[in-house]
Amino acid sequence: NVVPDGTPLELFKYRSLSGLIVFRCGGPVSWKAIRQDQTALSSCEAEIMATNEASKRAVDLRNLAEGMLDIGYVLSDLDEATVVYNDNEGCVNWAHNMTTK
Repeated sequence: NVVPDGTPLELFKYRSLSGLIVFRCGGPVSWKAIRQDQTALSSCEAEIMATNEASKRAVDLRNLAEGMLDIGYVLSDLDEATVVYNDNEGCVNWAHNMTTK
């Protein structure tokens, strides 16, 4: 795109919006909606970035919950895996084909 000098640019025009909701005991305990830091080249890449943000939030909340165990709170479901849902087929296929080289 060519833009003459002095023309205001829409900085967020081409960046995707990431959103997440974390549920615990049937209700939302954390949520976030934010523009992604960089422009994704495809919807799959945008979903991968959003899923990464959701996974980081899930890890942070699990660490917080484990810290609550240390001070006496009873949280019985920390032995179970945390499930992250994503509805983009390309992103899901990419996650299933990841290697750990």
